[in-house]
Amino acid sequence: MKISKTAQLTLAAGLLSLLSACGGDSVTTPTASSAAPTAEQVAAFTSSYNGGVAALKSFSGLTSSGFVDLFDDAFLDAGYTKQALKDNLTQESFAVAVAADLSSFPVAALSGVTVAGCDANGVCTLTATVTNADVDTTTTTYTIPVKFSSGKVRLYGDQKSA
Repeated sequence: MKISKTAQLTLAAGLLSLLSACGGDSVTTPTASSAAPTAEQVAAFTSSYNGGVAALKSFSGLTSSGFVDLFDDAFLDAGYTKQALKDNLTQESFAVAVAADLSSFPVAALSGVTVAGCDANGVCTLTATVTNADVDTTTTTYTIPVKFSSGKVRLYGDQKSA
C-alpha cells in the first residue's frame, strides 16, 4: 500500500513546521511566570524526540505511542493537530510495512536545547539547533512553543489554524 501524495504533503508540512525555523512572532510574551523544566527534564525530552524522529523510518517507530506523547493534546501548528499527526503516522506505517524505503521523514536531530520563558499556563519557548543530515547536512536554530506540565515537556505548536 502506497501512502497518498496528499497524506505525504500533510505529514511533511506538519513535520516541517516543527523542524523549520519558527519566527519569534509565534510566541506571545508571558504575563506571569511559572517554573521552567529542570535540565534533566529538558534532556529527557531531547532524547525522546531525537530517538523518536530517528525511529520514524521503521514500522515500530511510526506506531510508537511514546513519540506521539511528545505532542501536547492541544498541539496546533499551522492548522496541524495532534490527531492529524497520529492519522498520518498510521498511514505512513502502512506504507513502510510494504516497502521500508517509502518513509518520507527527514533525519533531523535537536541539540543545544533550552526551555525558558514559561507563562502561568506552562507554555514556554524551546530554542534549539536542528541538524538534518539525511542527504547533506543542514543546521539551523529555531524556536517553538512547548508546554510544560506534569513534569514533561511537550510540543505545543504556534496555536494558529493556518
